[in-house]
Amino acid sequence: VYGFGIQGYSTERATVKVYTLAQSNGETVSAWMPVRMVWENGDWRFDSEKSEVVLEVVSDDSQKPAQRFTVDPATLKD
Repeated sequence: VYGFGIQGYSTERATVKVYTLAQSNGETVSAWMPVRMVWENGDWRFDSEKSEVVLEVVSDDSQKPAQRFTVDPATLKD
């Protein structure tokens, strides 16, 4: 995981785009997936019944995450 963005939210639910990096044929590929969350017992929890685990490849800079974590490219190597 290298970043995230809030896709939509209310006081009880949120959909967060979670961004990942991976190596494919010597290239670093960025992709994201929507994760649905629900406010429960005073904390955000995964909404396992409605979460979709479908990766979408980031195709241009306009799709990059709003919030990023620093990732050292050397850590992606085998």
